[in-house]
Amino acid sequence: MKLTKTEIKKICEEYDLGKIKRVIYLKEGMISHLFIFKTDNGEFMVKKLGYSLNDKYWAGQKRIEFGVLEHLHKKNFPYSIPQFMKNKKDEYILKIGKSLFEACPRISGRKLVKLNDNGWKEMAKAMALY
Repeated sequence: MKLTKTEIKKICEEYDLGKIKRVIYLKEGMISHLFIFKTDNGEFMVKKLGYSLNDKYWAGQKRIEFGVLEHLHKKNFPYSIPQFMKNKKDEYILKIGKSLFEACPRISGRKLVKLNDNGWKEMAKAMALY
C-alpha cells in the first residue's frame, strides 16, 4: 500500500507535520493502513482508515474513541496513549478524495509478542486506572 505524493503533501500540510523526510508503511494494520511519517518536526503515525464514516456506528465509534483519549490526556493517564491531532479544519479526520486519514505523534516502544507475569500485572494496573 502506498500513498500518493499529493496525499502525503496534503496530510503534512493539514496536520502541520512539517517537511517529509520518509514514509514507512507498516503491514500490521488489519482494517486500516498504518504509516510512519518521519518529518523535520518528528515522527507521526498516520492511519488511512479502511472504512467509511458515513455509517452511524463508525461515526459514533470514532467520537467515543477520540473522547476517551482526550479525557485520559486531561487526567494525565500515566501510560503512553495516542493523542490524535486536529487538522486545519479543527477536525480529527481528514478527507482526501474518498480516503479518510487521522494522525498522531508516534509513541516509541517495542512490540510485545508474549506477555510475562510483570506484563500482565502492568496491563491489569493500567486497566484498573482506566
